[in-house]
Amino acid sequence: MIYNNFMREFINFLLNDYEVVNVYEKIDKHNKFPSNHGMKHILGVVELSNKIIPLLKLSQRESLILQTALILHDIGQVDGRENHGYKSMLFAKNYLPSKNIFDESELNMIYSAIETHDECFDYSILQNKFSWLVNMIDKLDFSKNRLEKNYKERFDYSVYEDIERLDFYLENKTFKIVIVKTEKPKIINVKKLFERNLFTKSMLTFKLFCEKFSLEPKVYLNDEEIDLNLINKNVIMAT
Repeated sequence: MIYNNFMREFINFLLNDYEVVNVYEKIDKHNKFPSNHGMKHILGVVELSNKIIPLLKLSQRESLILQTALILHDIGQVDGRENHGYKSMLFAKNYLPSKNIFDESELNMIYSAIETHDECFDYSILQNKFSWLVNMIDKLDFSKNRLEKNYKERFDYSVYEDIERLDFYLENKTFKIVIVKTEKPKIINVKKLFERNLFTKSMLTFKLFCEKFSLEPKVYLNDEEIDLNLINKNVIMAT
């Protein structure tokens, strides 16, 4: 379809536009975390969205809005993590209108999704499904693919190096995530996962997303079901 080609071309444009890539390269340069916050992360969330979009049956236009917001959601980190959602939104406001792709209502949905993507507790500020999806997909990028290229030189171990990928299934209103271990994991287990801030935030967001949209959440580490009642907000608050 013509629109499919157009959507793909615009997303590819965003992922290769010097104005965008240059900022994420600067973010990479100053990153102090084991997980990437630059283009590797952006490619990761786009890939995750490609898995989730057909399950939720988003339209082509909805998919374009979602992936545009995902690509720009962390670009404000060029000035540090503090208030980066707001700064990323300001970048989008200066960048997107001149592309003449979105109408005003679509732009406002993108801006809202970007600005609120890092919210962990006041989910009432998530104004539309794109806000919920960007918030959730951002936090679900926690496999070995997101690790920094020089991670082993700077950090001893991350449970994420033991995670091959995430698979998604939606059947009869049950939204299931399967966290697939690498072939020879070191020490990964459910307890270790819940010690990690990012994993705990992602599971909380996933659970609340499912509640919001009348879905039943299920999460597995390979074939072991994870009890989402183990979510401990104190882990999030302490880090």
